[in-house]
Amino acid sequence: MSDFIVLPFVLAPVVFVAAAFGLVVHAVQRAWAAEWPTLASPRALGLVSALALSGTLTLYAYAYMTYMTSFRPEHLCWQHAAVRGMPDERSDFPLSMVCGGTEIVPAWINPALFVLPVIGLAAMAAAVRYASTRPDRKSSHV
Repeated sequence: MSDFIVLPFVLAPVVFVAAAFGLVVHAVQRAWAAEWPTLASPRALGLVSALALSGTLTLYAYAYMTYMTSFRPEHLCWQHAAVRGMPDERSDFPLSMVCGGTEIVPAWINPALFVLPVIGLAAMAAAVRYASTRPDRKSSHV
């Protein structure tokens, strides 16, 4: 794999942690200002979007490295399914590895890999829409 393809999977956990920290800081700032933390702000929606999209890449990288990558796939079959031998089937997307008739990738991973990007894109669209329709924007005071 080239470095260009690996770079997003290396940076995704960093972005995930930074977005989670930013969301906590945003909530604490709102709480100190005696305002209940809401997601109805472009900043919070942007952070939720970054959290969901980087979470998707982080989850995929984790699941791929845990259940799919090995120089010797028969070791993965033995480790996760207690089956000696090579995998029966293997797929990178959706993640799937079947050893001796048993799927070794947990059932929750693929649905999460489909739902997280939808949440991220919806939050991004909501942030753009909210930011463009706010009456207190500086550009509207010409």
